[in-house]
Amino acid sequence: MDRKLFFLIFNFTSENKYLSNSAVFISNFSSKIFIMIYAITSLYTAYFIPDKLVLFLIVPFSLLVLNKILRKIIKRVRPADAFDLSLPVERSLEFSFPSNHATSSMIIALAILFLNLHFGIIMIFMSILTSVSRIMTGLHYPFDVIFGWILALTFGIAFL
Repeated sequence: MDRKLFFLIFNFTSENKYLSNSAVFISNFSSKIFIMIYAITSLYTAYFIPDKLVLFLIVPFSLLVLNKILRKIIKRVRPADAFDLSLPVERSLEFSFPSNHATSSMIIALAILFLNLHFGIIMIFMSILTSVSRIMTGLHYPFDVIFGWILALTFGIAFL
């Protein structure tokens, strides 16, 4: 099911130049945007809401460490490598499961939601776009992304 859904999304994207270009742009630049927003929000939190700073920093960091460990244990090969696909983006040499982009963008979005409802909702939407773009560009299976979201939601609910 995961592979079928992957190919449905990947092939649909590949056939639509505008959609493909949009997915490539989001996939390439969203992590930089998330890091910048997280850094600015961290400074804001340190200055205006210092009592929430520790959780705001520790929860995403802890989840990213866990995510890296899971990837090294599970060692799921990316779909592009499993099927020798030609990609519109640069291939990553890391394993696929769980998606780092999905996990990190969602936990950052939830950490921001912890501070500000409206901005957090916007960030969740941006996280979803980021995550789906990773499937559209051939870097992740849908379950890589879904599991990343589940990890982030679990951590977010438990610790934020």
